[in-house]
Amino acid sequence: MVGDVVVVQGKWLLNAVQLASLSRANRDGHEYTHAGIYVGQGVLIDAMPRGGIARRSLAAYVNRPVGLRRLPDISDQERTGIADAAASYIGQSYSWWAAIASKLVPAQINLGRRALYCSTLVAEAVELGCGKQLDALPTYRPLYPAALAKHEALDAVELEWRPRR
Repeated sequence: MVGDVVVVQGKWLLNAVQLASLSRANRDGHEYTHAGIYVGQGVLIDAMPRGGIARRSLAAYVNRPVGLRRLPDISDQERTGIADAAASYIGQSYSWWAAIASKLVPAQINLGRRALYCSTLVAEAVELGCGKQLDALPTYRPLYPAALAKHEALDAVELEWRPRR
């Protein structure tokens, strides 16, 4: 559904960083290492080191396990608002310094709205689209993809998606 949070498994290095996190949410969901916002028609908006913030086909993730998380009790207008907010960042660069800083000094710095990597893009889109702050609680700081995968404010959506062999 438009506005859903897409989480993807992979990348052993970030997996290890999340597993070592002080945040239980990051440890519990450590296998999820990437996140984006679903905008419909098999497309998500995410932030990648190569290409920055862009629309990408979910088919690009066909070889990795994918999960969906959904904000319950929000309107279709808010879901569209989340997708539109994510789209407003298209063309911006991936923030390497923010991604690294979040791992070195988690929750101790304010990265601001321009410091975008995949999970901060999701948080920004959700906040702008429906007013919910996914990183309001210390449990979800730093807000890595793992925390999004296990976030109590997001419902898990059953999904029949398995990697191709």
